[in-house]
Amino acid sequence: MPAFRPLSRQQPVWRDLALVVNEAVPHDGLMQCLQADGEGLVRSATLFDIYKPTASMAGMAAGERSLAVRLELLDAQATMTDERIDQAMAAALARAQAAYGARLRA
Repeated sequence: MPAFRPLSRQQPVWRDLALVVNEAVPHDGLMQCLQADGEGLVRSATLFDIYKPTASMAGMAAGERSLAVRLELLDAQATMTDERIDQAMAAALARAQAAYGARLRA
């Protein structure tokens, strides 16, 4: 049975990240890592694009791929400011870097 969940009075915020990772990095692991926010601001992470170059190129070596991920951020108690959004995005990137060696695509 579906459970009742009250609607938030605050608006969610969506931001995109394009991460370069090794081809062996599992999609599920990366999504869980990005959502593992201690503050609970990251509500969801959705993969919306995969780019795998056929040959080495500037910023990407052979055996790497770019994963574009959309993060949904929401604080049910307060409006999200630009500063808090930037901090949440930087923390998500830091978690992905520590766990999988991910970096931003240039």
